[in-house]
Amino acid sequence: MRLQEAQEKQKQTANQYIHLEEQLAALQNEIQQVRLQMEQTQQEKLQAQQEREQAQQQFNFAQAALEKAIEKKLESVDPDSYQMFIDNLATLTPKEEDIFNLYVQGCSTKDIISQLGITENTLKYHNKNIYSKLGVKTRKELLQYIELMRNAEH
Repeated sequence: MRLQEAQEKQKQTANQYIHLEEQLAALQNEIQQVRLQMEQTQQEKLQAQQEREQAQQQFNFAQAALEKAIEKKLESVDPDSYQMFIDNLATLTPKEEDIFNLYVQGCSTKDIISQLGITENTLKYHNKNIYSKLGVKTRKELLQYIELMRNAEH
């Protein structure tokens, strides 16, 4: 009887051992999968860093090109006229200032008419006054000065 109990105990121990080996193999498999995922994540991180560096280089290149373009535009603009433009911004009436700010925001003539609920002739009237006060002759010149003003703020 003791021999049977011992054999039974040995079978149970062998089964437990097999079960533990299976669990160990499963855990080793999971560890391997986690390692592979970590390697993949590390590779993705390196790729993202490289892409970020490339984007930064492109940004720096674009920034330098923009600065050169601004310098070139500034050379084509009479500094005294531009200074008069800046100084005379304070002379705009509230309605003219509203219109000017909409131009600064990049709004078109149609957008301004729609947003302010005014007619095209009313906008032309205010534009004439804005141009006169700021010393510009055309909308193109106004927008050029606005662009210079924006870039000077950055």
